[in-house]
Amino acid sequence: MYTLLIRDLRVQATHGLLELEKHSPQEFLINSEITCTLDENLARADIFDETLCYGKMRELIIKICTENSYGTLEALVYNIHNQLLTRSSSISSITTSLEKTQLLHDCRIGIRMTSVQK
Repeated sequence: MYTLLIRDLRVQATHGLLELEKHSPQEFLINSEITCTLDENLARADIFDETLCYGKMRELIIKICTENSYGTLEALVYNIHNQLLTRSSSISSITTSLEKTQLLHDCRIGIRMTSVQK
């Protein structure tokens, strides 16, 4: 097993229940851990084309965040996980945290979710 890490990804997007959140982009801080089974043959051969690419995972997260608008963070992280899980059968679990960095002046608020591949 190994884990792809995406740390402190900052995305401007419009998610939330308040009218201001629906129309004015705000910053989201995203961290994701994608745990996969290791194909030792691919690791030994050092073949990039057949490995999971954190760059493509990052691009997918940004796309989901910026091309959609959800009322709740639960819906947003659920959709991120569903689309990431379809990328590879080698993914065994994903844990993602989403934080709104600017909504409240004295703290960041957010959610963390773990999904397990069935």
